[in-house]
Amino acid sequence: MNFQFYCPQNHLLQADSSQAGTIIACPICGTQFVVPAPPPQAVAVPVVTPVVTPVSQPGVSAPSVSGNSLDFGSSPSRKSGKGQNLNELFGGGGSPKADTSESSQEANPFAMINEKKEREQKKNDALEIKSKLEGATKAPPKAEELELVHIPCPKGHVLDVDKDMLGERVQCPVCHSVYDLKLENSLEYIRERKAAEDREEARLGKIWIVRAVIAGVLLLLFLIFLICT
Repeated sequence: MNFQFYCPQNHLLQADSSQAGTIIACPICGTQFVVPAPPPQAVAVPVVTPVVTPVSQPGVSAPSVSGNSLDFGSSPSRKSGKGQNLNELFGGGGSPKADTSESSQEANPFAMINEKKEREQKKNDALEIKSKLEGATKAPPKAEELELVHIPCPKGHVLDVDKDMLGERVQCPVCHSVYDLKLENSLEYIRERKAAEDREEARLGKIWIVRAVIAGVLLLLFLIFLICT
């Protein structure tokens, strides 16, 4: 007998009940997994319609019979616990939607695994974005603090130099030029010095702008004073 099931990637497949417990590959995504056991077959249970003999009591109306179910909606006893128990006994209680959702979750055993993977993926993405933001806002290390610097030879060939090799005399492996390894000649030190010079020029430029504004204001006040006098 054929039955339906889901692969780990949530693809709906169909197999014979004799293949339960065997390892197969999903024809859609290629994932290998064990075929689950087929669900148990439902056994038909005969439905017996209860026969209720209405009893006339003062102030209590008899329940109405419609088809194979009883309706206690018009009875005042529905508001009491006894009426609610009768409705639940004859199929009036419960939530079919909740039962349907629970049965669908039981029919798909990989849904919980996929949800867990999605939560872990979102968590990893958030941590990656956070680390990138921290790296972008963090100030770069100074040339003296670096373990590896890049120093060009007199002909422009860049050599990766360890911090412990600074001050030694070496030969370029490309052009065979002999030169001294100095931190002042490294690309990192030159870049850092240029950035410091740019910051200093910007600071001096702001100072001169402020001074020019103050001088202009004083000159304007002096002209106004001359005109008024």
